[in-house]
Amino acid sequence: MLWAVVNANGTVARSDGAVVSRTRKIPGFNGSYEVIFYRNVTGCVYTASIGNAGAGNPLHGSIVVAARAGNALGVFVETRTSSTGALVDRPFHLFVNC
Repeated sequence: MLWAVVNANGTVARSDGAVVSRTRKIPGFNGSYEVIFYRNVTGCVYTASIGNAGAGNPLHGSIVVAARAGNALGVFVETRTSSTGALVDRPFHLFVNC
């Protein structure tokens, strides 16, 4: 299993298998991230949740996750507010099971 805990600004708080220098917020798009792993993850299962990198309750919101188009090592994550559905930067936890 591969995983990453990502801060709202796209930096990695901690991970196992994520390439820290390649995990980032997608420039110009609120709530849009790519997480790059050291191996091909296209045939894997992805699970993500909104969550703080440290302790305490996270802000509410929704999250979607999918394979990163054009990059077999990547996962795309998008976070939104729960009230309006607008794209917004949120910290999250990502699990990849291959």
